[in-house]
Amino acid sequence: MREKITRMVNSKKGPAGLLLLACLLGAVVIISQNSWKIEKTSILTDGVGTCFSRVVQTHTAYLLGGGASVYMSKGFTDGTEECFAEAVCNLEENLGKTMADVSRELNSLASSVHWFHEKLSSGDNKLLSEVDFRSRLGIRFSKIEVMRDQVVMKLDEYREKLSGKLISTSYVLYALMFLVPLLFIFEFVGNEIKRRKNRILDARALDELGRDDVALMGNVERIISEALHKNDLVNCSKLFSSFHSDVLSGKINSFITRPYIEKTVFEVPERGIIPTPDVEITETSVQEQATINVNIDEVLTRIIDSMAGRLFTRGIILDLRIEDNIWVRGTKDGVEQIFFQLLSYLIGLVPDNESTRKVIVRSKKCADSIVVEFVDTAVVFPKEVLEADAGDIDCSLAIGLEFLREYGGDMGLSNIDGATIRFTLKPGTREKTLVNLKKGSKKDILRDFAVQNNN
Repeated sequence: MREKITRMVNSKKGPAGLLLLACLLGAVVIISQNSWKIEKTSILTDGVGTCFSRVVQTHTAYLLGGGASVYMSKGFTDGTEECFAEAVCNLEENLGKTMADVSRELNSLASSVHWFHEKLSSGDNKLLSEVDFRSRLGIRFSKIEVMRDQVVMKLDEYREKLSGKLISTSYVLYALMFLVPLLFIFEFVGNEIKRRKNRILDARALDELGRDDVALMGNVERIISEALHKNDLVNCSKLFSSFHSDVLSGKINSFITRPYIEKTVFEVPERGIIPTPDVEITETSVQEQATINVNIDEVLTRIIDSMAGRLFTRGIILDLRIEDNIWVRGTKDGVEQIFFQLLSYLIGLVPDNESTRKVIVRSKKCADSIVVEFVDTAVVFPKEVLEADAGDIDCSLAIGLEFLREYGGDMGLSNIDGATIRFTLKPGTREKTLVNLKKGSKKDILRDFAVQNNN
């Protein structure tokens, strides 16, 4: 369960990092927009206050009786109206979508200021006394002042609202500025830990490759499965473990069979033959371990294909010097075992230096035998290997020698051109032959075998 949770968390790191990064960029954009809106709102508030102060100056000049005052001149009043018109345009361009009601009120304020200036410029109404006219202008000015206060109040409320959003977004930005680097640090540390574990597994694999003998299948299975599992290739790890189990159990067979030396023989008791019922064996019965003719080129092709990985990892180059159409006597599996076991032993030797290794495979036809040589120019056989008896040699050499003797061949080791394995096989032909095909009852066949064994 813990590993499952860990894999799930690791799988979400990438999307989470992208999401946090997008949120960080979004927070920066929102803060920038809100800051711009606050600035525009502050400028607009100050502008409305400046425009209204001009109206106050004009009204004050009228109350003081300064008809010739510059504040009551047409140029000054037109400038005031232009000031309000500019404020309306700025509001509609920058904040019109979010402050449509303020835009309408500001338009009404600008219209009221224009009416106020028109009344001032037209002078006293003949139907009204000067006191009544001044009173009505005062009432109109008071309404303008109230309208200005409402506009300024709504602008201030909008600015405070934006300021609150700005503060909240700033807190989110600070949190994201902490989380995003933290996530990248966790990702970096996780990758470093994974790389360190991979290096450990790679060192274990290198140790297996550097073994003097054949790598243990259990160690290889554990190293590869663990490497796949730790790199989140769980299904690949399970597939390899299942394949490895099938190979060991025999459900999957490669073309190279398991090493074997034992042969099936019929044992006949000294006191006679075990009585068995008479069973007629016809000519369609399967031949007993029939010996066929095997082509060396085909055998080498299959062996090299199966050992390509080992040859590559050990840096070994094969130099094939095989004559064409060389056939030898033996079973297909047996001849393949000879080549595989002897070549495996030779490439398993450790050279004295790190120079490029080259294994020469050559063959030639003699009068009554086929001579094959495996020569490794980078290594030599130890003295104890050359002087060892047949019963004390390496397992691979023993298996290869057993098959050679079964097919009438022999083997020798030397250090003439480097470590050299020289063995011979009986020549064969293209045709397949059947041997020891018997016909008769089982009792007769067993008796014939007993006579042959005694001889």
